Amino acid sequence: MKHLYIYLILAFLSLNAYCQFTDNYSYFSLHKLKPDSCRSEAIISYGNFISSNSITSKFVNSMYQKKFISDALKQQNKIKPVNYFASEDNASISYAHIFDSLAGFEKTGIKVAFENSYHADAAFSRDIYNLAFYGNKDYAGKTIDFSGSQFQFMQSQQLKIGVFKQAISEEGPFTVYLGIGIVKGQNFNYLTVDTGKFFTSETGESIAFTADAKYFSSDTARKKWQHFNGMGACVDLAFVFEDKSSNYHISCALTDIGFIRWNKNALFVPVDTSVFFDGISIDSILWGKDTSLSSGISEDSILNAFYKHSKKTSFTKVMPEKVNLSITKYFFNKKLFSTFGISYMYHASCPFPLVYIKNEYLFKNQIGVIAQLAGGGYGNFQFGLGFNARFSKYFAIQLMSNNIISPVLPEKTLSQHYAARIILNF
Repeated sequence: MKHLYIYLILAFLSLNAYCQFTDNYSYFSLHKLKPDSCRSEAIISYGNFISSNSITSKFVNSMYQKKFISDALKQQNKIKPVNYFASEDNASISYAHIFDSLAGFEKTGIKVAFENSYHADAAFSRDIYNLAFYGNKDYAGKTIDFSGSQFQFMQSQQLKIGVFKQAISEEGPFTVYLGIGIVKGQNFNYLTVDTGKFFTSETGESIAFTADAKYFSSDTARKKWQHFNGMGACVDLAFVFEDKSSNYHISCALTDIGFIRWNKNALFVPVDTSVFFDGISIDSILWGKDTSLSSGISEDSILNAFYKHSKKTSFTKVMPEKVNLSITKYFFNKKLFSTFGISYMYHASCPFPLVYIKNEYLFKNQIGVIAQLAGGGYGNFQFGLGFNARFSKYFAIQLMSNNIISPVLPEKTLSQHYAARIILNF
């Protein structure tokens, strides 16, 4: 059983992967390109995050580093009736150029980008967590209900090509962007449980399992970066409006609206069964070596109960989609930038939108200091700090962490984030 629904929790919680989804800079920068001066921009960026409403940063990092998970460390987690977890890791390189005229349209440009993405998310109950890390000995005579649980993991690469157009209205200048992408699917795992119950007898010597669930997996023999396990497409949309008279701009972006068609070597496992095993007790799902089976039961017999209806088949799954809306107001002759934003991820078990307030002060030497407060999303309160420096009109760097408290108090914080960007203008 640990190879199906319980073990997936452990795999997802041990991921050290991240991404930034509260940033519209890559689209706002297109708004600032000028055909008569700064025509081109190249950006190399990396962003990552882990966030949860219950799992601490120290716990996740310990699992990733394969350290011993003590009871004290397990108890630091603030486990709730429903728990959420997500992690992402995005690396990208892009190039944009604006033309005086392209296909008869003035101030129109193109953008090309390559991205490597790594995403995981989960929604699970308190009982599932306790079963995974403490075993079933405390559930004698009780039924564990894990209905509604969901676990997802996706790795993909994307090649995107977009067109943007700058224009001026009576209210002010604006820029619109439309991009399409070809998506290569590398690795995918997805489990959704409509109904699930796990009962342990009062003597602790037998268990009964009932489930109505679906499990999808890409080709289990081909998981490396160079493997093509699926192909798909996606669309990015963005809009930037700037009101110079009132000193503010609005940015809105919808990214990764698309799907991946996983090939015929993918695995589909429909689970609609009730099984009973006698003479089994689980001391710890986390450490399978502690699980004892009676002489009449083998690990294969347990797995066969879940995989007996499995089949290799192609299937289509949508990608996690990101929505970000932000409003930035300028103060003190554009020395202070105050931003209010809302971000959300669809098809990713995200319980709430992430709301953030970001302030950046720009000094005379073109060095900016950023402070950000955020709440919602998968986790709780976050306090971030960042650094922005332009060394010349050709070169700039940005560094940011949305939760600077995490490295200081990893046993108290539920999220961590780091991001970096190198910008070349010419």
